[in-house]
Amino acid sequence: MIISLNSLPDFLETIGIDDDDVSIGENADNRWCILQREDGKWSVFYRERGGNFDESVFDHESDACYTMLGRMTLLQITRGRFQFEDETEAGQ
Repeated sequence: MIISLNSLPDFLETIGIDDDDVSIGENADNRWCILQREDGKWSVFYRERGGNFDESVFDHESDACYTMLGRMTLLQITRGRFQFEDETEAGQ
C-alpha cells in the first residue's frame, strides 16, 4: 500500500493524531507540516516561530507521507497513547 497526501489524514486519525498537531499541504506554526516545495521535492518538518525544524526532504510524496506517519506514531508513543504488552506476560 502506498500512502499519499490524500490518504494520510485517515492514517493519522487512526492513530489518534489531532488536527492541531499537523498541517498537510501548508506551513503552520506549532505543528508538524508536510508539503511539496517549489522545487518539486517533499518536506516534513516541525514549524515554530516561522522556522522549520527537524526537516527531512524527499523526492517522492509517499516517502514523505511514511515519514510523517512514523513521526506522528512516535509522538503518540511518547504521549503514552499506545500501550505495549510485555511478551512474557502475554503468554500467561
